[in-house]
Amino acid sequence: MKSSFSAALLAIAPLAAAYWRLECHGVAGVAMIDPIADPNVTAAHAHTIKGASGLSKDSTAQDLLDSDCTSCQILQDKSSYWAPQLYFQNNNGSTMMVPEVAGHITYYKYTPVYNSNGTLMYPEAMPNGLRAISGDKLRRNFSLPVPDPPRPWSGSDATQAALAQKAIGFNCLNYDKPPEDTLYRHTLPDKNYLEQNCKDGIRMEILFPQCWDGRLDSPDHQSHLAFPDQGIDGGHCPEGFGHNTMQLLFETNSLTKLRKHSSSAVKF
Repeated sequence: MKSSFSAALLAIAPLAAAYWRLECHGVAGVAMIDPIADPNVTAAHAHTIKGASGLSKDSTAQDLLDSDCTSCQILQDKSSYWAPQLYFQNNNGSTMMVPEVAGHITYYKYTPVYNSNGTLMYPEAMPNGLRAISGDKLRRNFSLPVPDPPRPWSGSDATQAALAQKAIGFNCLNYDKPPEDTLYRHTLPDKNYLEQNCKDGIRMEILFPQCWDGRLDSPDHQSHLAFPDQGIDGGHCPEGFGHNTMQLLFETNSLTKLRKHSSSAVKF
């Protein structure tokens, strides 16, 4: 659920409903490394890594820029993108890696956001070395009302804690039915629901905060960025966050079962 950005990639005309889509069909590696949250040590869990070949336990922005190649389609993009690897757990406790389907997609979106005074903030190019984390590796439940209340959100629905929870999605894929909205559900359905309703897999979605205070990083690697109060629909940034870095959305499609007789449960 983290990304280390090493290059400014695009600028989009203001007030245009637009996005730029980066596809990463290849995997650069699967490893317990995270140079943002766990530099120079073994990370808390395995990540599937996409993008620049120069990622390591202690990568810097320059290391990524010096990479020989990338697993993504745009060869000039030397960013690195990683998210937790999904596993099946069998009844005997053994685990199997869940294969991805069609790889990973990052959307760089223009979503209108306003500063705390109500002034529209134009998107800015991401500077070399900007680091961003979305999600909480220690959270095990979704504590907010289900489904999300109608927008506009306010009060307890628009706090940073609530917006961070609503930034994680598990989209049930069934191409014989109308698609679910992005970030429609925020918890992974159980095994029976997955096998009965999500025959084409699940799409794991991670929305990143786009309100920025101008720092490349912060001690907790998160407080230099914040979510606008309407989440994926933009809205207003908190006071002190006077920059708009574009909105990033990760999508990764995975299978819901490895074989017909599997008695596995899906877990992180």
